[in-house]
Amino acid sequence: PELERLIGCFVNNVVLRTRFEDNPRFADFLARNRAVVLDAFENADIPFEALVQGMQVDRSPGHAPIFQVLLALQTFPLTALDIGGLQLVPIEPRTTSARFDIALDLVEFEGDLRASYEYATDLFDEATIARMHDGFVALLKGIVADPTQRVMNLPLVSAADAARQLGEWNATGVEHDRDRCVHHLLEVCVRERPMATAITAGGSSLSYADLDEQANRLAHFLIERATVSPGDLVAICLDRTADMAVAMAAVLKTGAAYVPLDPSHPADRLGYTLEDAGVRHVITLSHFSPLLDASNAAVLPLDLLAVDLSTMPATPVGVKVSPADLAYVIYTSGSTGRPKGVQVEHRNVVSFLEAMRREPGFNATDTLLAVTTLAFDIAGLEFWLPLSVGGKVVVASRTEVLDGGRLARLLQEHRVTVMQATPATWRLMLEAGWTGKRDLRALCGGEALPRDLAATLSQRVAELWNMYGPTETTIWSTLCRIEDAGGSIPIGRPIANTRVYVLEPGGAPAPIGVPGELCIGGEGVARGYRNRADLTAEKFVTISLPDGRTDRVYRTGDVARFRDDGLLEYIGRRDQQVKLRGYRIELGEIEAVLAHAPGVRECVVAVREDGTGGQRLVGYVMPADGGTFDPEGARAVLRTKLPEYMVPSLFVTLEALPLTPNGKIDRKALPAPKAPDPVATAASDSIMNPVQQRIAGIWRQVLQVDRVGLNDNFFDLGGHSLLLVRLHSALRSSFGIDLALVELFQRTTVASQADRFSLAVHADVDSVVKKAQARAARRIHG
Repeated sequence: PELERLIGCFVNNVVLRTRFEDNPRFADFLARNRAVVLDAFENADIPFEALVQGMQVDRSPGHAPIFQVLLALQTFPLTALDIGGLQLVPIEPRTTSARFDIALDLVEFEGDLRASYEYATDLFDEATIARMHDGFVALLKGIVADPTQRVMNLPLVSAADAARQLGEWNATGVEHDRDRCVHHLLEVCVRERPMATAITAGGSSLSYADLDEQANRLAHFLIERATVSPGDLVAICLDRTADMAVAMAAVLKTGAAYVPLDPSHPADRLGYTLEDAGVRHVITLSHFSPLLDASNAAVLPLDLLAVDLSTMPATPVGVKVSPADLAYVIYTSGSTGRPKGVQVEHRNVVSFLEAMRREPGFNATDTLLAVTTLAFDIAGLEFWLPLSVGGKVVVASRTEVLDGGRLARLLQEHRVTVMQATPATWRLMLEAGWTGKRDLRALCGGEALPRDLAATLSQRVAELWNMYGPTETTIWSTLCRIEDAGGSIPIGRPIANTRVYVLEPGGAPAPIGVPGELCIGGEGVARGYRNRADLTAEKFVTISLPDGRTDRVYRTGDVARFRDDGLLEYIGRRDQQVKLRGYRIELGEIEAVLAHAPGVRECVVAVREDGTGGQRLVGYVMPADGGTFDPEGARAVLRTKLPEYMVPSLFVTLEALPLTPNGKIDRKALPAPKAPDPVATAASDSIMNPVQQRIAGIWRQVLQVDRVGLNDNFFDLGGHSLLLVRLHSALRSSFGIDLALVELFQRTTVASQADRFSLAVHADVDSVVKKAQARAARRIHG
């Protein structure tokens, strides 16, 4: 009553809840929503402010309470008024502040439905709103055309934007010879540049003629002595030497496909890979043979076969190989606890190499430094890109790969022009004091490129490229040259003969600027998974496009969005796959192994910040009834099945795992690991000698932890290769003793490192004493 005499339009907001979980048909949704609206109107007399006050919601200056989006439909039409010959012109109100994130007012005027948008300019710009309006019009037209469509299938993209996404931004087709196989590219270079250096490793080099001759001899041996036939799989488990390139080329020449293995992986994991792939033979070295004892595959140790290989012909084997044949099968982490083998064909690799040759570019004058394990798919670029165009590969040893300073020296010594690495490896070099190389083309991929790293690298190299792509689409699928690291770092545009789509859950293209699942089509899409028809059918699908075309794509599970300039931005994962220091990890695989550790009833693994700017794996465990959980025992179990980078560095014991209302594990509610008790730290320090205490103090500083035990494992406390480099530098500075970095990988406890430094200190003292005695003797004799 107190407002009754006031002049004005008083509008009360009514909050409506709309649900789409069951993806209803629009006509059914409309009927359901009608009931919701009428229901709400029965309570419309309650002022919105009274509702907010009664619900006691948290108030924030950043947004309106309860809802942030408003739709106001004026249900009465406005008409032109004729008042005594006056001409009336509608005036659009000008506002300088937004009531909500976005508000849309709709009013009918002279036969048109007019839309007015009010929006927060810190969230939207005018171009985005205009594009959103075009999408709204497309939505309305889609509804009118067929009201029986399901809501998730209704169009949200205007015809103009759809043409940009599906046409202009995917116009990547280039012509190339599609009858070639991977080793054919190498053989062309052998004919054209026989004496040019193809590969250098460990101080020795092979020319293209030498490389081809050795590969031919090994191929003849595989066919004649090992009875390898086209279509077979041959595993390669070798050190980082030129033998890797020889073995890969030899296997391809036989018509077989290779399965790369990392000899640093546990024997159980190697055994599973060999069994699952159906590998009959493994090319390896004698000292790796014990790792393969559990397999039924025949072991072919190159170091023991040198005489036999020397008797084989150096001529081509003459086996006919088709572009549709497999080139390699590479195993990646699997969410079910089992690694899965991705089957990549020759045509996939040849198309990829053709794209990379064009952009970022590579020719016969370039030299590439290879730093990646063969079991990581990006190693395919490091070997095959140079060898397909007549360039040179320099293979860094395992020790050199772990030492940023030695990598920097390799860049200079071999005049390297291209290097591909994960962000962790680039940081490793920067941490070692690398100042850059002005003629270097730097490729960064494997995980998201941080903005600070991009800003630093772009100032120290000739070109910086951000690369993105899953194994299932053959190494890289998009790229972007980074020239301005001031904003977000995009993953760029599709490479040649590759198509990318950002799709809504219903399968329709997502509007520009709106996140959706990234799906990749084109010549790089692999055959599928080895012996996993169900998973292949789930992830490799054929989609129908709005323009009537179909395309076979790989569903990446990654969430991305298109920018208005056509560049893609990576948002994150929609499942539990993560990237940690360049490694693609399915958390479910770790959880599946951890669940079988003694004393574990339920478990979950998550990635947490480690306090040093990096990340680490943390295992959350609910112990079995009446039992206790032993972290060291769990790590022992994990290390028999998983590589070191997949073993959690910390464990947290919980009485119960947090759950969402629908009963799923609530990962966001998992607690942060607690700092250890400082009293325990003091007790631990009291049993250490001065050298041990000194090293433990350096550990605490590097790892950002409060407690370090005498026999704690560096990696179990959250350490990784980058932090080990920092530890190496700090120990060297503190003790004044130069110790090889690889020794710290072998000595991973305070006790073992203290023993090594104590020996070095004693040796240094002995040396000083002996020199002093020698000087005294010389003085006496003089």
